[in-house]
Amino acid sequence: MQQVQSMANQQQQQVPPQVITTKDCMYLKDELSWELLAMKKCSELAKQCTDPEIRQAIDKVGHVHQQHYMRILNHLQTNNELAMQQATGSQTQTIQNPTPANQQPPKTPEMNDRDRLNDVLTMEKYLTDSFNAAVREASHPALHQDQLAILNETHQCQYELFELMFRKGFYKMEAEQQPKLDQAFQQFSEYKSQFPYATQTPTSLQ
Repeated sequence: MQQVQSMANQQQQQVPPQVITTKDCMYLKDELSWELLAMKKCSELAKQCTDPEIRQAIDKVGHVHQQHYMRILNHLQTNNELAMQQATGSQTQTIQNPTPANQQPPKTPEMNDRDRLNDVLTMEKYLTDSFNAAVREASHPALHQDQLAILNETHQCQYELFELMFRKGFYKMEAEQQPKLDQAFQQFSEYKSQFPYATQTPTSLQ
């Protein structure tokens, strides 16, 4: 009975569950390291500035990175065990929708629908890289805003294609083990002692 319920819940997953995967956890830890270094660097460089306006601008960027750190850290508090129980009816680490037998992609030398979908997904990923470079180099205000909007829309296209692959059962993920999440949260929580700024909301750079 429990197995039947688990499969029923699994079939109802239209979007990926609110679970931190092993890949997510790897990126989260990298991002926290990047943000910690960025805020410390901004603080040190600001102190060396002789122009008050430049010092203030760099310090504001440092505050933003410190705020980013806290937002990212919160994701390591995810209760994966509970999320997996709610999503699949079990605490299995594997996250994948079942693919009906009549919808299995043929394993032949020719491209199938899964290949075509994956190809477009990969194209969208490459496009986000290209538009990201264009956005950060744009000097014209209106051009910058348009390219930023296009970048966000391309990211949305990519994610919608990923969700479709997940719904079709073409994408498998592994949930991170709860002890590893807890360990990472504890580790990076202790790093808050290295924060160069008092915890507060940064003001706008504008």
